[in-house]
Parts: sequence; C-alpha cells; structure tokens
Amino acid sequence: MSNVKRRTIVGRRTVRHRVFEVERIEWKNTDGLSFDVHDVATGALLTQESLDDEPGPVDIEDLLDRLADELDADTLDPMFFEEMQLRTILRHWNGAYGLCGFCNLQAGPDYHLAVAVPPGENPIVCDDCWDERLR
Repeated sequence: MSNVKRRTIVGRRTVRHRVFEVERIEWKNTDGLSFDVHDVATGALLTQESLDDEPGPVDIEDLLDRLADELDADTLDPMFFEEMQLRTILRHWNGAYGLCGFCNLQAGPDYHLAVAVPPGENPIVCDDCWDERLR
C-alpha cells in the first residue's frame, strides 16, 4: 500500500538542452513534501532519493554532475537509468535532441519548446512543425 497522497508535475526546467519535469509528491498523514526529477524525452527518473526542496535549473545541473561523478567512480548502479540514452547527458551531449511531439522525428538543434502543451506530454517541437501560436 502506497503512502503517496498525490503526485503533481509542478514545473519544467531546461538544463543542458534537455527538458526535465519536477514532480511534487504529497504524503499521507504528514505535511512533508518530496520532489523528483524526470527527463521528459525518455521519462527516466533522475532522483535516486526524492529531494526535500523543489529544484531549480542550478539544482538539476548539480544533480546531473553528482550522478556523473557516481557513474565515473562506479558507485552508481549502471542500470539505475531505465533508458541508456539518458546517461549521455551527464557529461557529454550526444547530439540527440529528442523527438518532435508532432511528427515524432528527431527535433535537431533548432528545436522549440511549446508551452501550450498539457502536462505530461512532449513539449519538443522541430523547426518544421513549429508554429508561433505554440509559444
């Protein structure tokens, strides 16, 4: 039985040219909150343990650096990430920009982020599909 009362996406942050969602977790029988960070393109969870405070872009950058250090030191289970592709963002950008939410092709370096997208949906839009109304 889960002690989670509610999970809510409370924001999106762009770090290292990738979009991350911050999820707030409310617990049953307590006023405490926790926060998790997910990679939007892969859905992979980046937080091994939930955070106590809502992370901003600098906090996510620090999280990525800490995870990279743990990977380099072989202290992080290499299967921690559900998606192998996510590991590449920790130290070096591999050139992948994610898939366009409209045409489902690689978005490329000229991608855009649509703000008029419901929470949980892919906000990445390639240059060919971009429309100013998505701003």
